[in-house]
Amino acid sequence: MDIKSWLEDATGLKAEENMYITPPPLPYLIYLVTTNTRGADDKNNIKEHDTAVELYDKTVSKKAEEKIEKLLDDSKIQYSKDRTYLHSEKKFMTIYSFKIIEKGEKIK
Repeated sequence: MDIKSWLEDATGLKAEENMYITPPPLPYLIYLVTTNTRGADDKNNIKEHDTAVELYDKTVSKKAEEKIEKLLDDSKIQYSKDRTYLHSEKKFMTIYSFKIIEKGEKIK
């Protein structure tokens, strides 16, 4: 699954995995993924992607949050949401945590 394109296409925001060397103008997204592969009958045919999407902006961005939440809701993905203010960076970080599960004979 191409999480970067999935996020950018749905939200119109720039997204990058793990970090930006030089961040774009606010708002922007950073996503982190940990993948666990498992299966049965000697086949690894299930991938679980534990995913965190971090939204950064100078204010609480309801418009950007609505776009992310619509994407997750439309995809029927359960999520949790948390927000904090980063004093040293003078911006808000809103984190969406969720799991994406891929199943099938041939997992790429």
